Amino acid sequence: MKSLSSKPTKTSERMAYRIRRRPGFALLEVVTAIGLIVSLMAIATPMAIRSIRVWKDAQRYQLATDELSAQLDRLIALDKEDRQVAMEKLVVDQSVSRQLPDASISGELRTVNGEQRIELSLDWTRLGDPPPIKLVGWVVVITNTPSTASSEEDPS
Repeated sequence: MKSLSSKPTKTSERMAYRIRRRPGFALLEVVTAIGLIVSLMAIATPMAIRSIRVWKDAQRYQLATDELSAQLDRLIALDKEDRQVAMEKLVVDQSVSRQLPDASISGELRTVNGEQRIELSLDWTRLGDPPPIKLVGWVVVITNTPSTASSEEDPS
């Protein structure tokens, strides 16, 4: 019969060494993980900041377009004399001017080929000094002509 010896074998010594050697992460693994995280953050942070800036610019552009549209609707609804006075006194709404730094609005009434049009432009301080936002609307003058008046009368 074989007797059990108390002397450990080489295989059992290697297993014991591996078990004792791997209680946590090695320093190299930690440094590698930190390096990867820092690299990803260096790439993702500028992209996130840029996307926030683009989102804010798009929001301001939409606000400026809404303001021009409201001003244009108001001007088109006026009669000729009041429209000319209102064109000279154009101002940006206070709620819009709070969100658009140094906002200024200008307008011009033009007649082209017998049609009147209103050209409004809104500008504010932006990065890169892009051109102002413009909006154009046509003023439709409705006149009663003899052919129109006769078609509106009752045929009876």
